Amino acid sequence: MLDNLLTASQGEYSVFTVLFVLTLALVLGLIISSVYMRTHSGFSYSRSFVFTLVFVTSLIAVVMMVIGSNLAVAFGLVGALSIIRFRTVVKDTKDTAYIFFALAVGMAVGTQNYQVAIVSTVFISLMMVIFTKLNYGSLLADNYILRLFMSAGSHSEEVLKEIFNKKLKKSVLLNMSRNGSGDDFELVYSVTPKKNVKISEVVDSLSRQDGFNKVAAVSTEEDIEY
Repeated sequence: MLDNLLTASQGEYSVFTVLFVLTLALVLGLIISSVYMRTHSGFSYSRSFVFTLVFVTSLIAVVMMVIGSNLAVAFGLVGALSIIRFRTVVKDTKDTAYIFFALAVGMAVGTQNYQVAIVSTVFISLMMVIFTKLNYGSLLADNYILRLFMSAGSHSEEVLKEIFNKKLKKSVLLNMSRNGSGDDFELVYSVTPKKNVKISEVVDSLSRQDGFNKVAAVSTEEDIEY
C-alpha cells in the first residue's frame, strides 16, 4: 500500500506522495545548507543564501512533479520563468556549485529517484566536508602577499634585500608601480617565510626601517586580488 501512495500514476500524485516528496526535499535541502555553513569560509556569507538552498531544493521538486512527462507543461514553465530576472551576483564560485547541488537533488526527488537523491546528497556532502578539512586547492599555508611602499633610494633596496634574505625562504615580485607623483614605489611580493619565522616578524622588521611605509601582509589561503 505504501508503494501505491508513494508512486505516481499517469502523472497524477496523491496527497501523501506530494507530502513525502516535499518532506524529503526539505530534509535534503537542510543537509545541503548545513554542509554549506560548515564548509563556508571568507567574508561573503549570506544568511539568505542558506535559506535559498533549502527553498530551491523543495521548489525544484515541485516543478519536476508539475512537469512530469508533459512536454507542453515543460515549455510553458520555461516561458513563464524566462520573464524572471535574477540580479543577485554570486560572489563565490563555490556558491554556484551549491546552487547546482540543490537543483540536482530537487530534480531527483521530484522525479521520484529517491535513492539517487539520498545517496548523492550524502556522498557530495561528505566530499565537500573532506575537501574543506584537507584545505584542498589552497596554496601553501605559509604563503603570503606582502604589500609595501618604499621610498626611492639604494639604501632602502639594500635593507629590503637584507631582510628578505634573512627571514624569507622565497620571494617573488608580483607588481611594482610608482605611488602617484611622489618618489615612493608600491611593491607587491609573494613571500614564504623561513621555518620558525612568522610573517608578523617580517612586517615588523620592515616597518621599523626608514623608507618603508604601510607594510601589510595577507594570507593566500583564500582567493586574493592585488
